[in-house]
Amino acid sequence: MEEIAVIAACSKNRAIGANGKIPWKIPEETAHFKNTTMGGAVIFGRKTFEGIGKPLPGRLNVVVSTTKNFDYLNAESENSAAEIKTADSLEKAIALCKVAGYGKIFICGGEQIYRAALEKNLCGKIILSKINENLMQKNAEADAFFPELNKNIWKCEKTEAHESFSVFYYTRNPQKTISGDL
Repeated sequence: MEEIAVIAACSKNRAIGANGKIPWKIPEETAHFKNTTMGGAVIFGRKTFEGIGKPLPGRLNVVVSTTKNFDYLNAESENSAAEIKTADSLEKAIALCKVAGYGKIFICGGEQIYRAALEKNLCGKIILSKINENLMQKNAEADAFFPELNKNIWKCEKTEAHESFSVFYYTRNPQKTISGDL
Protein backbone atom coordinates (compact mmCIF):
# COMPACT_ATOMS: atom_id res chain seq x y z
CA MET A 1 0.00 0.00 0.00
CA GLU A 2 1.29 3.44 -0.92
CA GLU A 3 1.95 6.18 1.59
CA ILE A 4 1.37 9.64 0.14
CA ALA A 5 2.72 12.54 2.16
CA VAL A 6 3.18 16.25 1.66
CA ILE A 7 6.68 17.31 2.74
CA ALA A 8 7.52 20.98 3.16
CA ALA A 9 9.52 23.54 5.09
CA CYS A 10 8.08 26.93 5.93
CA SER A 11 8.78 30.00 8.03
CA LYS A 12 6.56 31.09 10.92
CA ASN A 13 4.40 33.06 8.46
CA ARG A 14 4.16 29.92 6.24
CA ALA A 15 6.57 31.31 3.58
CA ILE A 16 8.06 28.57 1.38
CA GLY A 17 9.61 30.52 -1.47
CA ALA A 18 11.00 33.80 -2.75
CA ASN A 19 11.66 34.38 -6.45
CA GLY A 20 11.57 30.67 -7.22
CA LYS A 21 14.05 29.69 -4.52
CA ILE A 22 13.92 28.44 -0.93
CA PRO A 23 14.63 31.60 1.08
CA TRP A 24 16.99 29.98 3.63
CA LYS A 25 19.91 27.58 3.69
CA ILE A 26 19.77 25.15 6.59
CA PRO A 27 21.92 22.07 5.88
CA GLU A 28 20.30 20.04 8.69
CA GLU A 29 16.82 20.62 7.24
CA THR A 30 18.06 19.76 3.73
CA ALA A 31 19.51 16.52 5.14
CA HIS A 32 16.17 15.75 6.83
CA PHE A 33 14.39 16.16 3.45
CA LYS A 34 16.97 13.97 1.69
CA ASN A 35 16.87 11.21 4.33
CA THR A 36 13.07 11.21 4.43
CA THR A 37 12.52 11.08 0.66
CA MET A 38 15.47 8.87 -0.39
CA GLY A 39 14.31 5.76 -2.25
CA GLY A 40 10.80 7.14 -2.74
CA ALA A 41 9.11 9.17 -5.43
CA VAL A 42 9.10 12.98 -5.27
CA ILE A 43 6.55 15.15 -7.06
CA PHE A 44 7.24 18.80 -7.89
CA GLY A 45 5.43 21.53 -9.73
CA ARG A 46 7.29 22.91 -12.75
CA LYS A 47 8.45 26.14 -11.07
CA THR A 48 9.72 24.27 -8.00
CA PHE A 49 11.60 21.77 -10.15
CA GLU A 50 13.15 24.53 -12.26
CA GLY A 51 14.21 26.27 -9.02
CA ILE A 52 16.04 23.09 -7.98
CA GLY A 53 17.53 22.80 -11.45
CA LYS A 54 18.10 19.05 -11.65
CA PRO A 55 16.51 15.72 -10.71
CA LEU A 56 17.20 14.52 -7.18
CA PRO A 57 19.27 11.31 -7.15
CA GLY A 58 18.02 8.11 -5.56
CA ARG A 59 14.35 8.99 -6.17
CA LEU A 60 11.83 8.93 -8.97
CA ASN A 61 11.29 12.62 -9.83
CA VAL A 62 7.91 13.54 -11.32
CA VAL A 63 7.28 17.08 -12.53
CA VAL A 64 3.71 18.33 -12.87
CA SER A 65 3.56 20.60 -15.93
CA THR A 66 1.07 21.32 -18.67
CA THR A 67 3.56 23.37 -20.69
CA LYS A 68 6.85 21.48 -20.65
CA ASN A 69 8.07 17.87 -20.78
CA PHE A 70 11.11 17.07 -18.62
CA ASP A 71 11.57 13.42 -19.63
CA TYR A 72 14.45 14.40 -21.95
CA LEU A 73 16.58 15.08 -18.86
CA ASN A 74 16.96 11.31 -18.36
CA ALA A 75 19.29 11.15 -21.38
CA GLU A 76 21.22 14.26 -20.29
CA SER A 77 21.55 13.34 -16.61
CA GLU A 78 25.04 12.66 -15.32
CA ASN A 79 23.44 10.70 -12.49
CA SER A 80 21.71 7.54 -13.70
CA ALA A 81 20.21 7.11 -10.22
CA ALA A 82 17.90 10.10 -10.85
CA GLU A 83 14.92 9.25 -13.05
CA ILE A 84 12.49 11.94 -14.18
CA LYS A 85 8.98 11.80 -15.61
CA THR A 86 6.41 14.47 -16.49
CA ALA A 87 2.66 14.45 -15.78
CA ASP A 88 0.05 17.07 -16.64
CA SER A 89 -1.80 16.81 -13.31
CA LEU A 90 -1.04 15.94 -9.70
CA GLU A 91 -3.38 12.95 -9.90
CA LYS A 92 -1.53 11.61 -12.96
CA ALA A 93 1.82 12.19 -11.21
CA ILE A 94 0.65 10.09 -8.25
CA ALA A 95 -0.60 7.39 -10.64
CA LEU A 96 2.82 7.30 -12.38
CA CYS A 97 4.49 6.73 -9.00
CA LYS A 98 2.07 3.94 -8.12
CA VAL A 99 2.50 2.20 -11.49
CA ALA A 100 6.28 2.41 -11.06
CA GLY A 101 5.86 0.54 -7.75
CA TYR A 102 6.86 3.26 -5.28
CA GLY A 103 5.47 2.69 -1.78
CA LYS A 104 6.43 6.15 -0.54
CA ILE A 105 5.31 9.17 -2.54
CA PHE A 106 6.24 12.68 -1.43
CA ILE A 107 4.50 15.80 -2.71
CA CYS A 108 7.23 18.45 -2.57
CA GLY A 109 5.62 21.69 -3.72
CA GLY A 110 5.30 24.44 -4.63
CA GLU A 111 2.34 26.38 -3.34
CA GLN A 112 -0.14 25.35 -6.07
CA ILE A 113 0.81 21.67 -5.78
CA TYR A 114 0.50 21.73 -1.97
CA ARG A 115 -2.87 23.47 -2.21
CA ALA A 116 -4.16 20.92 -4.76
CA ALA A 117 -2.96 17.96 -2.66
CA LEU A 118 -4.75 19.26 0.43
CA GLU A 119 -7.93 20.47 -1.28
CA LYS A 120 -8.34 17.23 -3.26
CA ASN A 121 -7.54 15.01 -0.24
CA LEU A 122 -4.66 13.32 -2.10
CA CYS A 123 -2.44 12.71 0.92
CA GLY A 124 -2.80 11.14 4.35
CA LYS A 125 0.26 12.68 5.99
CA ILE A 126 2.09 15.98 6.19
CA ILE A 127 5.73 16.31 7.24
CA LEU A 128 6.17 20.01 7.92
CA SER A 129 9.44 21.61 9.01
CA LYS A 130 8.84 24.97 10.65
CA ILE A 131 11.91 27.19 10.55
CA ASN A 132 12.79 28.78 13.90
CA GLU A 133 13.16 32.55 14.02
CA ASN A 134 13.55 34.59 10.90
CA LEU A 135 16.23 32.83 8.88
CA MET A 136 15.12 34.27 5.56
CA GLN A 137 18.04 35.43 3.45
CA LYS A 138 18.57 39.19 3.23
CA ASN A 139 16.31 40.88 0.69
CA ALA A 140 14.26 37.68 0.22
CA GLU A 141 10.65 38.77 -0.17
CA ALA A 142 8.43 35.70 0.22
CA ASP A 143 6.00 35.17 -2.65
CA ALA A 144 4.92 31.55 -2.06
CA PHE A 145 3.26 30.22 1.08
CA PHE A 146 2.25 26.86 2.53
CA PRO A 147 -1.55 26.57 2.87
CA GLU A 148 -3.05 27.02 6.32
CA LEU A 149 -3.96 23.64 7.83
CA ASN A 150 -7.48 22.94 9.01
CA LYS A 151 -7.03 21.68 12.59
CA ASN A 152 -10.30 19.70 12.30
CA ILE A 153 -8.76 17.68 9.47
CA TRP A 154 -5.08 17.46 10.46
CA LYS A 155 -3.78 16.17 13.79
CA CYS A 156 -0.15 16.59 14.90
CA GLU A 157 1.03 13.13 15.97
CA LYS A 158 4.68 13.87 16.67
CA THR A 159 7.17 16.74 16.85
CA GLU A 160 10.97 16.67 16.53
CA ALA A 161 12.93 19.72 17.69
CA HIS A 162 16.18 20.62 15.95
CA GLU A 163 18.47 23.62 16.44
CA SER A 164 17.11 25.72 13.55
CA PHE A 165 13.74 24.08 12.89
CA SER A 166 11.13 21.70 14.25
CA VAL A 167 9.42 18.93 12.28
CA PHE A 168 5.69 18.38 12.77
CA TYR A 169 4.15 15.09 11.63
CA TYR A 170 0.44 15.39 10.85
CA THR A 171 -2.07 12.71 9.96
CA ARG A 172 -5.47 13.21 8.40
CA ASN A 173 -8.50 12.65 10.58
CA PRO A 174 -10.09 9.74 8.68
CA GLN A 175 -13.58 11.11 9.40
CA LYS A 176 -12.90 14.51 7.85
CA THR A 177 -12.10 15.90 4.42
CA ILE A 178 -11.53 19.41 3.21
CA SER A 179 -15.24 19.73 2.50
CA GLY A 180 -16.37 18.32 5.86
CA ASP A 181 -17.61 14.93 7.02
CA LEU A 182 -17.43 11.98 4.66
